[in-house]
Amino acid sequence: MLLKEKKIISCAAVLIPFVLSLVSVLTFSVPVLVVCVAVIFLEVALVPLFKGYENVWMFVITSVALIPTNTALSYLAVDSGFVFEATELFAFIVYAATVYFVLFSMEQILFGVIARFIRPVQKRTAFEE
Repeated sequence: MLLKEKKIISCAAVLIPFVLSLVSVLTFSVPVLVVCVAVIFLEVALVPLFKGYENVWMFVITSVALIPTNTALSYLAVDSGFVFEATELFAFIVYAATVYFVLFSMEQILFGVIARFIRPVQKRTAFEE
């Protein structure tokens, strides 16, 4: 496979779930978000380019694709006072960023474990050496 084809496949793999996540946030639609997550898992499981590197690709795709959802959820959590009560703008930004990174970490752990179930034996990466 040519390098150009690999770049196109990887860009499409990230952009399709990102657009679905954005549509989910803009329309307040949970079913679209479920479809977004399903598309992420299907891409990681079925795209030949990702074979053997499912955990790395799961991290890359979810990191980018779920930015709109995580941003909206962190804003709602802080704005509603569900997590923190922010009275100043700076406190609001810090609390929203904290909630965003907590959501991001939980997602990465959960999706990484599920990616390991998709393919238990994976190739070594440069990070493991």
